[in-house]
Amino acid sequence: MKHKFIFSSFIVIFLLLFFLVSKTSVIADSSPTVDLYHLTYSYYREDWPIIYDNKVYWTDSRGGVYGYDFAANTEFLLIDSSVLTDFFAAIGYDGRFLVYNTYDGVFYNVKAYDFEQYKIITVTEGIGSKVASDLDDKVVTYIDGGACGKLYAYDLLSGERKLITEQVCNTANIDHRFIVWGYAVPNGSGIFGYDLKTDIKYDIAVGPGYRSSPDILKNRIIWSINNNENAEVYIYNLKTHEEELLYSSPNYWISWPSISNRYAVWGKNTSQHVSGVEGIDLKTGQVFEIQEQGQHQNDNMSVIIEGNIAAWMAWRTGNGDIYAAVINH
Repeated sequence: MKHKFIFSSFIVIFLLLFFLVSKTSVIADSSPTVDLYHLTYSYYREDWPIIYDNKVYWTDSRGGVYGYDFAANTEFLLIDSSVLTDFFAAIGYDGRFLVYNTYDGVFYNVKAYDFEQYKIITVTEGIGSKVASDLDDKVVTYIDGGACGKLYAYDLLSGERKLITEQVCNTANIDHRFIVWGYAVPNGSGIFGYDLKTDIKYDIAVGPGYRSSPDILKNRIIWSINNNENAEVYIYNLKTHEEELLYSSPNYWISWPSISNRYAVWGKNTSQHVSGVEGIDLKTGQVFEIQEQGQHQNDNMSVIIEGNIAAWMAWRTGNGDIYAAVINH
């Protein structure tokens, strides 16, 4: 399951007036090919996509969580918001648990819905804002403090809560036993990791430079760094402890990279309020366009990928719509 949650992007979501799906095929210079889907058309905002089991899910302005099944070419309702206490935004789904952030008008907190036992699990409660950032292997990561604060991991089966670090900002991602996040270091910002099995914290990349938005899959960690000369994407291998420059461009800004077994994707920003989506084939090294440059309310495009499916929210219509791409090689 892949998801990215950015606390600074919170907006209250209201009613959806109509919905249909469009599909566009994009052929790169050579393989891979991209089938681009415009999944939602709304006068209001849909956001926070999740990918699980070859389906894309999102928080919908109609209330609750909707999904799109690529095999059946159909949209469906996963769960209505009336079932979920103080529902605000879905964060992760793994077939059994739906993790979501709540808002009671004052504070944000974290809950989960168990589809097997039909019950709500309270992950956090009380005063102060706590926001979930990811879910994997029945473990939720959340930040106590809102946009910045302490990072915790919470096991939905055992109820065990573990403090990961005292300092984190924006988001953290988890894959099985390993958690990654970014935070400030002298002369920039660094990438850090934590092994839930050994309880060891790792400094992944802490030299000069402003690194951000790490993602992880198995033994590979990916992040971006933007400086005065180039926008760059790096990969770090946890087994070999080798850092590799994956891609560099002097012509545009790169944001929120995400990684799957075969591909990496990221937001591509060529000018103010203009963004698109780009990818790279990790086997061949070929960079290819997923969504062309177009109107975007801010300069950061947050993209996720799982397998050969990518998903993101974009402001092409002036509202937040959900887009997806199926990549084939």
